[in-house]
Amino acid sequence: MKRRLALALLFHTQQPDAQTTAGSDAIEQLLQWPKFAEAGVTWSFPTRLLEHHQTPISRTLDLIRSRCRQGFDSLAACGYSGVPHGALLEAELKRELSWAMRNAWGDGLGAHFGVEHPGFFHATADLARGVTLQRYQDSFAFVAAGFDSAGSAPLGELIFYGEQRRYRVAGADWTGLLSGMTEAAAARVVRRLARALRRAAKRSPSAVLLIHFGNPQDGLPLRRLQQLLQAVAKRTSLQLVPLSRDFIASCDEDHHAAPVIDVVQPDPVTPQLLHAVRRAAQQRHGRQTAGQTHSILSLLCSDIGAENGAERHAVSDVDILSDREYVASMMGSATLSEEGIAAWFDNGALCRIDSDEYSLLSRRPSLGWIEFRGKRCTMSVESAFSFESRHARGLSTYASLVDPALQQPGSLQMDALFIENSGWLLLDLHFTTPVAASDAPVVRLSPLEVALYECAVGQWIEIESVYPDGSQGAAYIEAGHKPARSTIWGSLFRIRWQDRVLSLGYPALNGPIVAPVTVELTPAGKRCCRIGVHVAGCLERPDLSRASQQRVTLCLAPGEPDTDIVSTPPERLRAALLQPKQTG
Repeated sequence: MKRRLALALLFHTQQPDAQTTAGSDAIEQLLQWPKFAEAGVTWSFPTRLLEHHQTPISRTLDLIRSRCRQGFDSLAACGYSGVPHGALLEAELKRELSWAMRNAWGDGLGAHFGVEHPGFFHATADLARGVTLQRYQDSFAFVAAGFDSAGSAPLGELIFYGEQRRYRVAGADWTGLLSGMTEAAAARVVRRLARALRRAAKRSPSAVLLIHFGNPQDGLPLRRLQQLLQAVAKRTSLQLVPLSRDFIASCDEDHHAAPVIDVVQPDPVTPQLLHAVRRAAQQRHGRQTAGQTHSILSLLCSDIGAENGAERHAVSDVDILSDREYVASMMGSATLSEEGIAAWFDNGALCRIDSDEYSLLSRRPSLGWIEFRGKRCTMSVESAFSFESRHARGLSTYASLVDPALQQPGSLQMDALFIENSGWLLLDLHFTTPVAASDAPVVRLSPLEVALYECAVGQWIEIESVYPDGSQGAAYIEAGHKPARSTIWGSLFRIRWQDRVLSLGYPALNGPIVAPVTVELTPAGKRCCRIGVHVAGCLERPDLSRASQQRVTLCLAPGEPDTDIVSTPPERLRAALLQPKQTG
């Protein structure tokens, strides 16, 4: 007798491609399979997509609406806009979630789908703030949070919350498993996962697959999904079911200590999003109104951010205002110091930040880099000059990113300076992305990775974050024998490891800013791990078809110094930064 397996398929999208029918066509073809005619699945998408009429995704939404009203399928809301929830203040997130169900313009899930109390799933949910996770649980029937970080591929454990309880169920990110694979490699994954699901059915009769839809690159996973289901059905009594409270309650309740949960898409950072984050800060002034929140959500949507384009104001020696006096070339060794803190540079690259008690950096140069498939190209510093001004003194460096695979080089102008009596090292970054051919195998791009002092394998790194509204979050990474990383949002961060503490903040120069920080651990031998902090974002498979520019201003300090420089930057800080001339 075949073992029963209740398999829940959760189809999700955050930012579908509005210009192509490929993703929608694949979904429609899949749902024509007879197995789906009598079975249910679950859908998760931002409610704002209901405003997109006469587009490929609107066709898919009409199909979903029909299946939901017939009682086949269920919904897992992800919010109104689909933006990363970590990028929002608490008041903004409250509206983002409530507008998903009902809003003044009549595009809520309740009105369109007849669903009053759906579940919740967001591929870039905010699991760092405890208050946010509680809000998810209070607002929705169940919460699909993410995967236990201790799990393994291809089948891990998906963590759910429901009725104030935590549950575990076997699960896999189907689209993530097949991302970038050839047809032959995908066939092997189908066989591996089919075997894993059959083995899981011996322990528990429930499992979940997460499947992305709405983009052209989703075609392969959607085509192969039918083959996977057929392979599983040969050895089990397979039943496709929608996610529901009853399904979650049938899973194993988790009575252990709270696990470290990995969200499904942990690195949503793009140049457009980083630009939108700074523009959103300018909108946060005075009382937070509904109109203000709607403007911020619109800015943070990646498709709208792409239309706005990247920043066009480069900093050069002909378009800036400053009272700086450049003193000397400092391409050898250089030191900047204030009371209780010193910064050391070697050939123009930041290599140490010391307090009176310990050193924070590893003495490896902190530089930007681009990673291709199989190799990494690091920036090279071309010049470094010391300078002084009325309120500051520092070092201005220029580095370039050059590789035969790049059609145009990238560049980073970094000013490292101490503002008098601040206790923080200020870094002002002006980064220009390189231009690469469309077929260049670019994997990642980091404008600046700050290399921290190493830690031992088995130790935990704690990252605390504080938001401008006072809400707090935390993320944890264990140093192991495999690379690991975590992205967390906030305006002020404290990174703790061993007996060291690094404070990192983004000054509210144009308004309260919420920005992402990525901390990455890389094994260095059997007993040691390197720690890198990507302070200007770590871009996954970036679009380098044209150059874009971004400016990021941040400050670093050992320990836990006074944070007024972050929340209310003094005028002397603003005066010390290079300012573009006003034209017109």
